[in-house]
Amino acid sequence: MNTSTTPDVLAPRRTTPENLAVIKESLSEVAVNEKERMQGALARGKERLVRAEDRFENYVREKPVQSLLIAAGAGLAIGWLLGRRR
Repeated sequence: MNTSTTPDVLAPRRTTPENLAVIKESLSEVAVNEKERMQGALARGKERLVRAEDRFENYVREKPVQSLLIAAGAGLAIGWLLGRRR
């Protein structure tokens, strides 16, 4: 006996059109739920990115020389690593 709240799609007493309708409804619900979940995750990700950008801009304004030296060092390191690949 099926005690869950989801319909038993594989029950032999149902006809194929009924099964298809139940499957379609279930998939539609899943799609809507996943879309909402992904939109929430995207919104949270955008919010985190904006906050990180603000922190970065504040750091560069507060410490411009240190920021320039860090950027130059990173550029040199990347150039050195890429130069070694040849």
